[in-house]
Amino acid sequence: MAFHRKLRSIAAITVWLAAPAVAQDTGFIYGTVTLEDDTEVTGSLRWDGEEVAWIHHFNGTKAEPADISFLSDRDQDTIIDRQPGPQMNFNGHIVEFIKVFGGGELEPQDFAVEFGALSELELTGGDRLIMTLRDGSRIEADGGSNDISTGTDIEVQVNEGTLRSLDWRDIEKVRFHAPTGPVARFPQHLFGTVDTELGQFTGFVEWDQDERWPSEKLDSEMDGREEEVEFASIRRIQKDGDGSLVTLTDGVEKFMTGTNDVDSDNRGIVVTIPDMGRVELEWEIFKAVDFLPLPEGLPAYQDYAGMAEMQGTVATDSGTHRGKLMFNVDHRLAVESLVGRNKGIHYTLPFHLIQRIEPQDAGSSRVTMKNGRDFELRAFDDVTEKNDGVVIWTGAKEPVYVPWSEVKSVSF
Repeated sequence: MAFHRKLRSIAAITVWLAAPAVAQDTGFIYGTVTLEDDTEVTGSLRWDGEEVAWIHHFNGTKAEPADISFLSDRDQDTIIDRQPGPQMNFNGHIVEFIKVFGGGELEPQDFAVEFGALSELELTGGDRLIMTLRDGSRIEADGGSNDISTGTDIEVQVNEGTLRSLDWRDIEKVRFHAPTGPVARFPQHLFGTVDTELGQFTGFVEWDQDERWPSEKLDSEMDGREEEVEFASIRRIQKDGDGSLVTLTDGVEKFMTGTNDVDSDNRGIVVTIPDMGRVELEWEIFKAVDFLPLPEGLPAYQDYAGMAEMQGTVATDSGTHRGKLMFNVDHRLAVESLVGRNKGIHYTLPFHLIQRIEPQDAGSSRVTMKNGRDFELRAFDDVTEKNDGVVIWTGAKEPVYVPWSEVKSVSF
């Protein structure tokens, strides 16, 4: 029985990899790119050779800090006084100098939103753009990643056999929308279940934070002999001592070592999970990955419609507050993401997939997802005492500001 199940699994992977390029698939980024000469190019999109699915993340830095002018002078002073003083980086260690004249200043924050949350990008010059989200909200961004850069290319799969590569500097805007019929798409992204010391994660896989396409190759070097294996022919990669045991779809096993693809120099494995978000896994906690066929029913563009400002309940010792939220005095939209880290995993979790956040102590918070999984996260401002607090619009004349030290939980 087990042998027959294994054969069916291998056959499914083979069919997936051999599937034709033209198909109706609402799980992948689609849209229309308008160039400066008013030419329009419509089709499936691949962002700078990387992101292809609506659940992949669009990252950058906001051009301006959060506006807190609507808060009372007292609450504004509380927030400003929390800001760090001048900082310098000494060999990777951040040193903060004493604040001489009161608090610091609010700084523009990084953001991460899923591509499905985007309505339009209007490029305004250099690394700057205005991002319009599905609910009409607008965020001005100023670089911050290779997603927003004069070096970025956007590829458009117009139809089978026609691929356009568009230079960022020639683009005026990008309008995202669902396809209206069968579309040509890019080669399938690697997908699988990654087993770690902290559990399993199933989703789109980026190997060594680099390879993500079946046509790319896993490299090794042993005794002066180099070997390359296409990911399309790999069923499983398992960490094994100073290398990896690689099982091919035909059942052949190979021990591979000698490069950062297969040994401890691996830069990590990224998994983008449909109902959870993005995790970056260090090699130290990695155990194995089993590559799988792409599932049906991936989040489609229409699934992001209607997502707007966050709403929820903030519990404190003195009572609860319900209404619209601004988390960490910066995040107001359900499609923005919370960031945290713990035990070799870096988490980027969209707020609309989070059920509850509970501070545990000054350095950590427990985050419970709507899919039932929960994590104790550390290291980043969103989940530690460095969080600037929560603002709640309860319907009263003035919003309520709750410092993070008084928050017992935030439920969405």
